[in-house]
Amino acid sequence: MPRGSLKIKFPQENVVKRFPLEEIDDNSWMTGQAIISRHASEPDGPCWGDGEGAFFTVSDAPSPKPQTRPVSDSCPIVEMSTGNVTSVMGIFEIGRAFLPIHQNVGTPEHITLEWLAGKDLSFQVPEIYYHGVHGDRYYLVYSAMPSGGNLVHAWAENKDYATMLRWTNQIADACVELSKWSGSAITGVDGGLLVDQYLYKPTTDYASVHNPENLRETCQEISLDCSELVFALNNVHPLAFRVNEQGLVGVSSWRHTGFVPKDWVGTKVYSNCIFHSVDVCRELWTEADFGNWRHLIREAFRKRGFKDCWHDYAKWNSKKVDEGGRYGNAAI
Repeated sequence: MPRGSLKIKFPQENVVKRFPLEEIDDNSWMTGQAIISRHASEPDGPCWGDGEGAFFTVSDAPSPKPQTRPVSDSCPIVEMSTGNVTSVMGIFEIGRAFLPIHQNVGTPEHITLEWLAGKDLSFQVPEIYYHGVHGDRYYLVYSAMPSGGNLVHAWAENKDYATMLRWTNQIADACVELSKWSGSAITGVDGGLLVDQYLYKPTTDYASVHNPENLRETCQEISLDCSELVFALNNVHPLAFRVNEQGLVGVSSWRHTGFVPKDWVGTKVYSNCIFHSVDVCRELWTEADFGNWRHLIREAFRKRGFKDCWHDYAKWNSKKVDEGGRYGNAAI
């Protein structure tokens, strides 16, 4: 199976990017409040390589910001967040690593990855190369996994039903594996805020819409059983997974991970199993690809005992939309 690069030509029309890539010179670029620099030799401090002898670092952008020019064709950075959905985020492929940019809200992803690194898992998780806050945004650089290919490409290239079934079953098995750890509140792994735009509701009672008690009230309104809180990936979407012919290789996206009601694990999958991958999937997938993914991943979770409370969630969410609280000031 070809590994498949994530170098996708996204549609550019009518898309306003929150974190456009700007070129300063042949070896430095800027996005948001950070500078990405390329070095001919390994520098001191956090860095990562491109596999061809060069290294990259991230640092604060100066004030005032430097002048920039149009991004050249030789730029080694691949911008992945240029579709209508992902344009509010920054997602880049740089050398043998990925750089996502998020609001600095919730348990930082590197904390989750450090916690996972100490666990005996049946799948790989990325290595952390860099993390930092620039402006009011959280920047994380993590390793690309050395084997397999991203599921987004593999799903489009593969036409074997048994292989698709194996991938979705093993993804669901990985979520069963994660659910063996339990928590006492709806939080991140360190007790920090859990970011889940599907569960928050506007509030005046708590400092954050992501407050654990606010999320618990939401879950109770949806009629989810909150007596069992389990550790969950909490955002199953194709870009999060690395696969090969044998099955699941690793999971790379841990932004929304934390302790949630067990009933929510499957319900979240039934509600939306593609959101953060939708831009690239629209470029690469056929209608049949979308249909197969939705059917097989939902069935895999259902067969492993994860409840489907989608109808209860949909009724609650419709009321929230009617009240004007779809996203508000929540992080994504």
